[in-house]
Amino acid sequence: MTLPSLSRVLRSAACVGVLLVASAGAVHAQLPGSDLPPPPGMEAPASPPAGPERGTVTQPPPPTPSQTPTPASAPPPTDGVIAPAPADTSANSGARTALVVDAATRGIDPRVGQHVTHAMRQTLAAMGYAVASSTETVAAAQRARMTYPPAPADLWRVTLAAGVDRGAFARVWADAGRYVFELSVASADGTGPFFARGSSGAEDLYAVVERLTREAVPAPNVWDAAAAARYRAPVASAGPADSPLAGQLATPSPSPTGARTPFVRPVTPREARAADAPGRRLQLALYTVSAIGADGNGFYNHLLELSLGVRLRRDMILSLQLGYANLDGRHGREHNLMPSLVVEKRLRLAPHLDLSVPIKGSVGFLPFNGPVLRVSAGLAYAFGERVELTADLICPSFWLIDDRVYVSMNVSLGLIVRL
Repeated sequence: MTLPSLSRVLRSAACVGVLLVASAGAVHAQLPGSDLPPPPGMEAPASPPAGPERGTVTQPPPPTPSQTPTPASAPPPTDGVIAPAPADTSANSGARTALVVDAATRGIDPRVGQHVTHAMRQTLAAMGYAVASSTETVAAAQRARMTYPPAPADLWRVTLAAGVDRGAFARVWADAGRYVFELSVASADGTGPFFARGSSGAEDLYAVVERLTREAVPAPNVWDAAAAARYRAPVASAGPADSPLAGQLATPSPSPTGARTPFVRPVTPREARAADAPGRRLQLALYTVSAIGADGNGFYNHLLELSLGVRLRRDMILSLQLGYANLDGRHGREHNLMPSLVVEKRLRLAPHLDLSVPIKGSVGFLPFNGPVLRVSAGLAYAFGERVELTADLICPSFWLIDDRVYVSMNVSLGLIVRL
């Protein structure tokens, strides 16, 4: 092959190579969908950065939006693709608002109140309320000069002062080994107040507080907007003072510096009765009683008594008893039934102890014999919320039989189950 023919072959091969490269680039640029952005809500898969192709001129990356701000009046460039509307970042922008005043405890660990407050705040948020922070709640209470613990009227004033729709507060105390909760709710639209009450152990505290909160707090969609606007309307001021003395009276006195002791509102009779109310009112008891003669007769009577009682208050019990009596008769052992009425007063030794002193007085009647009077004092120990063991250690009894009075000293042991 001559030199001119070799050069023609090389030039032909170079032309073919250039055509192949150009056709490959055109095919790559026409892949369907390769120049479209990912669908809305989907991100493009990450891929390693590709270097510049040989024979192309590299361009600097486009500036970020922070480097070239777009005027607010000009719409953002879309390059032919419609961008989705931006999401609303405020999830609770149209929700009802609420606050929770820290729960008040009495005779128990203050940390229990913190758990109750936390559970109420979480429940309100789950119901759809936007709950004010503790700092905002304290600031509103200071503006309204709220007394603590707040009465329903105080809670309503704090709700208006905070600018929220509803306010909630709980009282917590202990009764018979269980926590007792009393929730009160104020609403800025003038409805209410709303109340809920219940008890729980330590293991189901959160569940019970959540249930009571949902019972007491109305749903967010239950709202009287016209009444709320009327209550929230600013009150016209009373005008300037007519005299310097009146101006001084209208001016609030300066607050003393340093720590201040909060004013504690006296407990109302209704609140005192609510605090003394028992959690479980009915109780069923079984007693075994040994009566030993103490006036020289030396008799011995034994009784098995079944009692149904109702707790009028936490420390006051009224019971009806029916007892089987095995008596020391004139001609041997006799059998009889003795109904009786018992009034019992409980004296608690300490708030943190489940030990108490029952003081009882009873009046019974023994058919074909006569009345029986009994007074007693002993000890009672509670095994949890429902079961209690009691013993009457000092128990003189007076048996009126055949116009004579027989005296016995009794000892009894009983098991109480609260229903």
